[in-house]
Amino acid sequence: ANGKNLSILIQQAKEKGDNRDIFILEKIMKPIYDAYQNELKRRDEIDFTDAITKATELCNKGMWKKYDYILVDEF
Repeated sequence: ANGKNLSILIQQAKEKGDNRDIFILEKIMKPIYDAYQNELKRRDEIDFTDAITKATELCNKGMWKKYDYILVDEF
């Protein structure tokens, strides 16, 4: 949701020299995250974070001006 992907987090951990976080991110989180993203792609779906990110991108591009109403779920 903060716009950082797993690669950025791994790079930041490497810059800090945080070996524990590097191990957790690369060896534990990355395989799970990759499998999750592949499954979303296979099903042609997005998750809640993707929906918020995509909506934010559209609003930042001025796309909200095309709508009379915007429904915000989980506000």
